[in-house]
Amino acid sequence: MEKVLEKKTAQDQCIEEHSGKWLVIAGPGTGKTYTVVKRINSMIAGDENNPPVAPESILCLTFSDTAAREMQQRIGEQYPVDVFTYHGFCKTIMEENNALFQIENPAVIDDDMKRSIITKCIDEMMEHKETQLVGYNNEKNNPYAFIKEILDGISKLKMERVKYDEFRYNIEHHVAWEPRIKEIEKIIETPQSLRSYLINNPNIQKPKTVGTAYTKLLDKTPLTNNEAEKLENWEQKTLEEYHKEIEKIQLNITKMNELWKLYERYEELKTELNYIDFTDMINNVLEKFEDENSNLLEKVAQKYEYVIVDEY
Repeated sequence: MEKVLEKKTAQDQCIEEHSGKWLVIAGPGTGKTYTVVKRINSMIAGDENNPPVAPESILCLTFSDTAAREMQQRIGEQYPVDVFTYHGFCKTIMEENNALFQIENPAVIDDDMKRSIITKCIDEMMEHKETQLVGYNNEKNNPYAFIKEILDGISKLKMERVKYDEFRYNIEHHVAWEPRIKEIEKIIETPQSLRSYLINNPNIQKPKTVGTAYTKLLDKTPLTNNEAEKLENWEQKTLEEYHKEIEKIQLNITKMNELWKLYERYEELKTELNYIDFTDMINNVLEKFEDENSNLLEKVAQKYEYVIVDEY
C-alpha cells in the first residue's frame, strides 16, 4: 500500500495549481516523487479551477530506469503518460526520427567495448614516434595503465559538450594553464626579478620555501655571510619549486592535448562500429534541438504541453 504523506502548504500548491513553472527543492524522503505523482494525477483529473489535461501531453523525466518504472507504476498504467529517463527519452526521439539522425540501429556500448576501443586508439598512437603518448605514460612505458583516466576524461568532455575551439581557448587563457607558465617565467627570469616579485606581492601565493624569515632577509641590508648564504639557498629552493610547477603544468597540458586526440579517434572508431553511449543519445538530440533547420524541438514541443522532471 502506498504511503501517503501529510501534505504541506507548498506541496499542496505544487499538486493542485497546474499553471506556471514550479521548482521543488527538498531532501531525500520528503515527498518529491509523491508530489510529482499526485500532481500528474491531479492534472489528468482536473477540477473546478483547472480543465483536465490529456495524459499523452504530459512528459515526465527521471534519473534512473528504476525510478522511471516506479513512477509509471505509481501514476497508473491506465494513464498513457510518457515516463522516461533522460537518455531513454532521447533514444526514443532518435528512433522516431531515424532519417534525421542517420544512425541505423546503433548498439549501446558497454564498458568492455569502451576499453577495447580506447586500447586500439592507444595502440595506433604508440605505433609512430611523433604521436607516442608522453603525458599518459609512465616510467614503464605503459600508457594502458591510464585507460580509466582517459575514458573518464573523454566522458567529461562529452558531458560538458566541449568544442575544440573552447578546449584550446581554455588551455591558452585559463590562469592555471599557459598564462601561469608565462607568469612564472617572468618571475624567475633573474634573481632580481624573483626578489622584486616576492617583495612587491606580499599577499600572493608563494612556494612553501618562502616564509617570514626569508621575507625579512629580503629587506635587510647589509647581510651577514650566514644570512646571505641562507637567502641564496632559499632562493635556489624557490626556483626549483617554480620549475617543478612549470613542469607539472606542461605535463597536464600535454595530457590534455593527447586526450583530445584520443577522444577524436575514439569517437571515429565507435561510430564505425555503430556504437552509441548514453551521453551520445542526449547530445545528439540537443544538437538537433539547437538546429533551427531540423524543426525537431518544435515537433517535440507540440507533443508535450507539460514537462515534469524528477531528480534533475
